Amino acid sequence: MKKVEFLAESIDDTNRLALALSEVVELGDLVIMDGDLGTGKTTFVKAFVAALGSENDVTSPTYAIANFYELPKGSFLHIDAYRLSSMDEFHDLGLYDFLEDSITAIEWGKRVQEDFQTYLMMEIKLSGADFESRIFQFSAIGEKYQNKLETLGGKLQKNL
Repeated sequence: MKKVEFLAESIDDTNRLALALSEVVELGDLVIMDGDLGTGKTTFVKAFVAALGSENDVTSPTYAIANFYELPKGSFLHIDAYRLSSMDEFHDLGLYDFLEDSITAIEWGKRVQEDFQTYLMMEIKLSGADFESRIFQFSAIGEKYQNKLETLGGKLQKNL
């Protein structure tokens, strides 16, 4: 499986990554996110939503489970699966109806990934002793995202 890695040594790097990803995704796309506590999943979503043209104040959906943000075209659905205890609980949220008309990011998404056949997987890991640097690793699940992964990799190479 092909992967694309990006080292973000600052918030500016994270913003550049979010901008590159915003140029690749479209309504109906799903990004499943994973990483330990404090690796910057919500921080990335804030940059991603801003790069997509939203002026909404992005907050962690840990307790609300899901937040919607209006985009110039469509919406952004931000889900946090951390507090979900089962797939049934995820199903009961009734969010499937919104996936087609939204760009969706699911934090702690490995907890629910079995429900999806195709998505872009994003894993975040801390890098270095400064706790400021992060490695973002992307992989494509399903053919639809293979092309998006290649495009993202190309955009990131041009901006290095």
